[in-house]
Amino acid sequence: MADVDAKIAARDGGEVFPTLPIGQDSAPARQPRLRLRQLTDDEFKDAAAALETFAEDMASKIEDTDSWTSGEGYMGAIPGRLRELLQPYAMQPPRSRPPAPPATPATRNQREHRLDEALDDLEVTQQATPDNRTAVRRARRRVGRIRSSMAQQQLR
Repeated sequence: MADVDAKIAARDGGEVFPTLPIGQDSAPARQPRLRLRQLTDDEFKDAAAALETFAEDMASKIEDTDSWTSGEGYMGAIPGRLRELLQPYAMQPPRSRPPAPPATPATRNQREHRLDEALDDLEVTQQATPDNRTAVRRARRRVGRIRSSMAQQQLR
């Protein structure tokens, strides 16, 4: 039995794979999704060889375990190791932009200016195309919406 343990320890290079504790606050920090970039043929072969070697090593380590506890440490190490292996072939995550500042509320002058524009547009529409009921109705509704928003702002 000691010989088997010595062989396993020698193969692992003294590396220890602790089991993950299960409980509150035991989840590892969430990592951004790893997206592989378009690889050249040489890069693809290198990545495939590294993954194949890793898979063979982990499969033999898991197969040689004598208990679930020791095998669990190996299995828990798989996602982190895969990330380490594939990181050189991944795209850089997009940098998040700071949120845009909230829009400032319209001032009274801006609302009056919008109303003046809408009234002018209504007048032009009525004179240019009096037969086009849809365009006239749309222009009237715009004037009404602006007036009602001005009335709401006065109440606030």
